[in-house]
Amino acid sequence: PAGAIKLADAGEHKLLCDAACEESIAGAEPTSTPSGLRFIDITEGNGAAPLPGDQVSMNTVGSIDKGPPYGAVIFEDSLDRGSPIDIRVGTEEPLLIKGLDEGVMGMKMGGVRRLFIEGDLSYGKDISPRPGIPAIPKGAPVVFDVELVYIPGAVDGALGGDDDADDLAALEEEFGL
Repeated sequence: PAGAIKLADAGEHKLLCDAACEESIAGAEPTSTPSGLRFIDITEGNGAAPLPGDQVSMNTVGSIDKGPPYGAVIFEDSLDRGSPIDIRVGTEEPLLIKGLDEGVMGMKMGGVRRLFIEGDLSYGKDISPRPGIPAIPKGAPVVFDVELVYIPGAVDGALGGDDDADDLAALEEEFGL
């Protein structure tokens, strides 16, 4: 199927796209950008979109297809760590995967998107294996499910509404502040 991925074993991993989600996007054809990035919007956000240079908080689940008999293997899961990652987008940060940067730039807060990243848009160098993380060759095709959680300073974001006090209370509760 065009949009679905077959995980070897999600095991104890928390996912942004569970089995029902995979089924719902199985026949979806990804949108392609001029750079070659392909993506499927799983949930379109209703908040602000990041501007170049914005710091964003996002949840990510990254996988790589290791082929038969293994299938797709998760190598990155911010949900498992219990904390979104914070990055600055649209600045070509050297540590950021180009396809991830480009894919997040087109999202809105509250959105979930599947990114199909390969070639020059993928990892710029080989990633050595570590416990629980497979080797990832330079330029290898990877898939990231991304949830754009928060853009500091954005107005009327994913939390919605026009009441900043309610938004602040919701953030304090979510992040234990």
